Amino acid sequence: MRRAVLILTVSFALLTVGGPASGAFRGNGQQGYALAKGTVFTNQGFSLGSAEVEVRRIDIEEDRRDDTRQRTVSNRQGEFAFRLPPGPSRWEVTVRADDFKVSRREFEIFAEERVDFTILLEPEGR
Repeated sequence: MRRAVLILTVSFALLTVGGPASGAFRGNGQQGYALAKGTVFTNQGFSLGSAEVEVRRIDIEEDRRDDTRQRTVSNRQGEFAFRLPPGPSRWEVTVRADDFKVSRREFEIFAEERVDFTILLEPEGR
């Protein structure tokens, strides 16, 4: 009985202090990543779904940048997310939507981290 309590205590301590959930262990070939996450809004503050969102690495040679390109579409709440290799690296996010100007923003990733964006799109013709 005493041995079972000790094993449970040690297991709980590993999970809360730095076990697999915290990313401290990288067994079975798992690789860490950075997360670039954001929300697209109109200039009036409404979330904008179905916006085309693209990221690409920009601190490498021009002919290799397309190899790093990832694309997605914002959901109904205007949210998007990308898993990227941990840094250091420089990236550009581009957002396009019908009847709105294209928005571009550069950002850096330094390690396994999360980078958050709020993208405000201006209507075309302004």
